[in-house]
Amino acid sequence: MKEALDQNQSGLATRIETSGSMQSLVITSTKTGATQAFTLRDLSGNSVSALGIDHIVTHAADATYYVDGKVQTSATNQLMLESDSLAVTLRNAGTEPIVLTVKPDMERLLQHTRKLVDRFNSMHHFLQRNEETLAMQKLPTFEKIAKAADDVLNRFGISSLPTGVLVLDEQKWVNSVQEGYTDFKEAMQGLSLQFREQVLELQSKPFGTFSRYYDEAFGSHPYTIATISSMQYLHVAKTGLFLNVLW
Repeated sequence: MKEALDQNQSGLATRIETSGSMQSLVITSTKTGATQAFTLRDLSGNSVSALGIDHIVTHAADATYYVDGKVQTSATNQLMLESDSLAVTLRNAGTEPIVLTVKPDMERLLQHTRKLVDRFNSMHHFLQRNEETLAMQKLPTFEKIAKAADDVLNRFGISSLPTGVLVLDEQKWVNSVQEGYTDFKEAMQGLSLQFREQVLELQSKPFGTFSRYYDEAFGSHPYTIATISSMQYLHVAKTGLFLNVLW
């Protein structure tokens, strides 16, 4: 009977339990909720009733629970709280009250903060190393954002050095975030949004357009710059006729 049910692919789970010389075939639905109720019957004969397979120990039902004193039901064992931002899974039935306290994952937040500081500093060092070739007036936004937010970030242990890089005081960060998590969340969301907007702006343009040679190649004397970068950005409108005649 177990093999027949397993092969039927009816959405039922079967297992055999042994207690001394007695064996039981336990059949359950693989889904939850009142609509998942099922019954077994014989097409011929009376094997189901004779073996007691029609005896239901746990009737299918929707989960019933109270949230802040209000009764609620669900076809699943999972409920969403805090405007659907918190998922709670019910494991066992009971009548004892459960108190849930939502706390930020400090270690995970700290890892993200470290990553933000490291990536910001990597970008800063890249811009410094390529200052001679990059048109820096087109790429000041990252440093401006850091300086503009310096007062806010300082409160959470993130400060900007005179060199432009960021440093993180982890102990100060832990203490301040624990005391003012909401303020930290709002500050970082605003900062992240500004970073994202700047990154999207960079991605929307060829990186070569931020090269000094790009500006010079589009200047009034593009041929004075004998570099591959400048040759890539020659004005076809200005030089097309000359190139066509010569080549």
